[in-house]
Amino acid sequence: MTIGGSRLSAVCTQSWQHREREVRVGLGDGRTLIDNGTTLVPAGRLDIDEFDLAGCPRPLTRWLASQINRGAPLEVSATRVFGRRVYRLRFPTVRPELELYISRRGALPVALRLASGAIRGISELSYGYGSHELPSRLVEEARAMRAW
Repeated sequence: MTIGGSRLSAVCTQSWQHREREVRVGLGDGRTLIDNGTTLVPAGRLDIDEFDLAGCPRPLTRWLASQINRGAPLEVSATRVFGRRVYRLRFPTVRPELELYISRRGALPVALRLASGAIRGISELSYGYGSHELPSRLVEEARAMRAW
């Protein structure tokens, strides 16, 4: 992800902890953000934006569903991002402004763009069902994070 010109890698993991679903985002600078479904720790504005840009499937799906259920207007357009043909999904009246880019082939999210006050960021997303299916760059980052 890139926020305000600074690059930062992130790896998202989701698991059950004490009968609650927990989402952890390990950041390349050594910090870990933890969401238990109701609380994000730590919870500063930058932490929230970094967590959102990590594109973890469960929180992202929950956010999308809540906007649709609230009846927020949705714009869909065809565009390109990171050299890929994608659909851009945008809720123009929702703040912070979050744009989701979905692959035209496979329908998986490939990027997120966030504008939240003075913070602007974009992230390239990659999902996998097992470590053998993840891009080697993400596997190396995840291994490095486990060593911290």
